[in-house]
Amino acid sequence: MAFVELGRSQRLEDIYIIPEPEIYVDAIRCDPEALAETKRLEQIFNEMKNKENETNDKCWKVSYLNVRSIKSLDGHRDDLSNDQSLMRSDILGLGETWLEDDQVANFAGFDGYFATFGKGKGVAGYNKMSLVSKPLIITSNSYSAIQFITSEFHVIFLYLSQGYKKNSVNDLLNTWIQPNTPTALLGDMNEDIFRNSSIQNFMAAKGFSQLINEATCTTGSILDHIYVNDLMSKKGAFSKLETVYFSDHDVISLYVPK
Repeated sequence: MAFVELGRSQRLEDIYIIPEPEIYVDAIRCDPEALAETKRLEQIFNEMKNKENETNDKCWKVSYLNVRSIKSLDGHRDDLSNDQSLMRSDILGLGETWLEDDQVANFAGFDGYFATFGKGKGVAGYNKMSLVSKPLIITSNSYSAIQFITSEFHVIFLYLSQGYKKNSVNDLLNTWIQPNTPTALLGDMNEDIFRNSSIQNFMAAKGFSQLINEATCTTGSILDHIYVNDLMSKKGAFSKLETVYFSDHDVISLYVPK
């Protein structure tokens, strides 16, 4: 009974025990095996957190998440901004923002840029790094894209609508991707790597490798891709997936050693 009554609370200050004759506080005790398991899990968590902090200190972090409408995050805005892992990103992309032309959604510590096209579309890009030039932004009914140009590497965030115009996207990427520059492309491509992907074939022909090899959304598909060219690979860049509860997509992140 004590576990049922007290085990659901997430904060100590939410627990109130009103003294009653039938309540024997001294009789409430923790099972030794449960206590040992709790300590074991805490140790694993601390080791993972220390490793993550060490990685963040040694690498630039570039992350992307399909948020399925920033508008819908109004009730979860604190969840997003309080997600320490996301907020540690040096460059962050949010896809399928659903923002209209006159709308923005900024987060503390980032400079925000927006490629908007209304319901079911759009990309937002957020940056903490020093930029060589102003980000490039383009949006249409078929796709939305933002490119960040830093002194270390180039990053392109891309959201492709289903049935996107392949020639238009290919022309854009041919223009934006510069030779002899470490470059990464991240985004929701709406094409499953497990089946067939035109964008993967196009990027492979340009010398890019796709890093994600496990499902990125609840459908069991790899819709969210990370492409890096050989120069980015030589920097030792590597990818990581992180699950968040406020989206049906995982966060895809690229770590680039400094």
